[in-house]
Amino acid sequence: MGSTASRRVRPRAWLRAVDWLITTRSHPRAGATTARVARDLAARMDHHEGTVIYGLDATAERLRLSRATVKRHVAILRELGALAWHIHGSRRNLRRPGRPYTATGTVYAAVVPPAYDHAHGHRISGTGYTARLIGLTSTARARMAAAAAAATRSRGEAAPPPQRGVTGPAMRPLP
Repeated sequence: MGSTASRRVRPRAWLRAVDWLITTRSHPRAGATTARVARDLAARMDHHEGTVIYGLDATAERLRLSRATVKRHVAILRELGALAWHIHGSRRNLRRPGRPYTATGTVYAAVVPPAYDHAHGHRISGTGYTARLIGLTSTARARMAAAAAAATRSRGEAAPPPQRGVTGPAMRPLP
């Protein structure tokens, strides 16, 4: 894990980052299938550590994609800086005494690249996998406040809140 510049995140934040990476065309071959593979991985991730057992065959079966397609899009996620190898899998037998053949599975970690943090005004402490989000720049805070205000306005226009003291047809007193 020491070789990645990306920092670890939890699944929900990871999916937001993957969507942004795909939308901004950070990789020429990233697209809807990459997002499908990412959503499948996120659904199976450990919510504390952001790690997931790869399971190529099961992933291909669940998504009804070929093994080659799943491999290609996992590679794209790695190239984007959104996945890092946590444990390299092996087909080699672990040779545990008294146990049948046991291969190890590849475990990936959900990570976000520094470009994502920079674009979103994240203040980071540390570097690489163990870096932590410690705050936002003033520009990012202003952008988030504007987005929250816009969301509040759009909700208010869609369904205005009831006003006090005004009775509607369902609120009239019974005779």
